[in-house]
Amino acid sequence: MSSRVIPFRASFTGNQEIPTSVTALSLTNDVPFNCESQEQENANDRLLKAVEEVFSPLLRAMKSFGIYYGDTTLKHFKDTSCSYRKRNVLPSIYCCVLASGFWLNFILASTAMIFDNDVYLVLMMSFWCLFMALNATISLVVLPITGAKKSRLEKYLRTLLAAVKTINLEKVRKNSRTALAVFCLLFMFAAAGILAGSLLLSFNIGTFQPWHRWFGFRIFAPTFLVIGVGSWLLPIIFFCITSLMLETLFDDLHRRMSPAYSTPSMELTNFKVEYHKLCEVVELADKVLAPLLLVFVSVYIPLLCFSFYNVARPRDEDSQLFFLFNLLWFLFAAAILAVILVFGSKVGEKVKHRNSFLHSFSNSYLNNVSKLL
Repeated sequence: MSSRVIPFRASFTGNQEIPTSVTALSLTNDVPFNCESQEQENANDRLLKAVEEVFSPLLRAMKSFGIYYGDTTLKHFKDTSCSYRKRNVLPSIYCCVLASGFWLNFILASTAMIFDNDVYLVLMMSFWCLFMALNATISLVVLPITGAKKSRLEKYLRTLLAAVKTINLEKVRKNSRTALAVFCLLFMFAAAGILAGSLLLSFNIGTFQPWHRWFGFRIFAPTFLVIGVGSWLLPIIFFCITSLMLETLFDDLHRRMSPAYSTPSMELTNFKVEYHKLCEVVELADKVLAPLLLVFVSVYIPLLCFSFYNVARPRDEDSQLFFLFNLLWFLFAAAILAVILVFGSKVGEKVKHRNSFLHSFSNSYLNNVSKLL
């Protein structure tokens, strides 16, 4: 009988003790897991807020000038409701109307080359209108973040938020605000220059043959040129801010991989994985910026060439005023192209030297290990 009773007692005792031990184990394991998940969620929210503070003011400005119609606060990352998608109807119509006006300006300018006009002045105006129209069209195709199909910008931002854990974007945020303030000043000067050129000189597509017969073209053309200043400058600012953010990501990784910051306990493999994630972010950013960069280079350089020719060639009527106007325009356009090339080259250098970057860290890593040993 004892052989039957003892197992019963053992099983009875086990049934009394096992639930308490399992409960205690589950309590001790759940608390750190919940704290860790909560900290990760808070870190993701802070990063999303930091990225939103960088891009949101710029996207609002682009939306006001008709080259963006999506979410300007990055709410789409948390809101996919149908009501959100309905709010994009009116902004998309507004953007299509302005983009159509930019293309109509280009058609008017390019058609004027057939008639008896100043061909080099018409070519300069045609390339400028083409630059505005292409910038607006590409921005409307590539950038908008909506509740429907994922755009290239949305894919880039989602990959960025997934690849980066924590980073200080305060410098990028300040530069974004500064760039918008500079844009406001440039917009006022550019608008004043367009109006002055339309009234005092022949910088008005509506005065070209055969469009000079209808007074409405004299109002329509400079109006859309003034609005097109946003399509001209804001995509350039977007390109520079995105490039600066990518540069900040690589600088932060380089700082954490430096011997002064890293410790031998940090694995080199983890940094390699993180670095390759950043390279994936750069690839998606390249898909966003490459169409804009193609327009910047392919259209902007001919525009500068014809602008320089208008500065260099002699002109009898209104020579001094015409020369001064073209000179200021040429210097302004050349400075903008220089800024584009500088910001683009910085990111290229970060990605190009990735092998030497990782090799230098591996050497410093091994040196720290040897010192401790």
